[in-house]
Amino acid sequence: MRFLVLSGLSGAGKTTARGYLEDLGYFMVDNLPPSLWEALLQELSRRGVERAGVVLDARALAFFGDLERVLDQLKPTVVFLEAPAGLLFYRGPHAGLGPAWGGISGPSSPGLWGRPPR
Repeated sequence: MRFLVLSGLSGAGKTTARGYLEDLGYFMVDNLPPSLWEALLQELSRRGVERAGVVLDARALAFFGDLERVLDQLKPTVVFLEAPAGLLFYRGPHAGLGPAWGGISGPSSPGLWGRPPR
């Protein structure tokens, strides 16, 4: 089975990448603790799933103690997404939020919505 771990900086596109991977036939799971990955893969394999992945971000910090052991054991492909700092601070209307830093623009200043800051 192909197995990947998708991670990255907040705002770098994990949700978008997850959608593309699902379109490519990956069974994707958000923030499943690493200690449960092996059981997930066994169940998915039993059901004929050939591609699987987990999205891992800071919400799973409490479970990172198992991460190194599980990565060594399962040997997934790890994809870590980054983006330029200016883009990381920007969050468009698709996220239902303004900029991640909380407030230079918002719905009342539509000029910035729809394009990242320069």
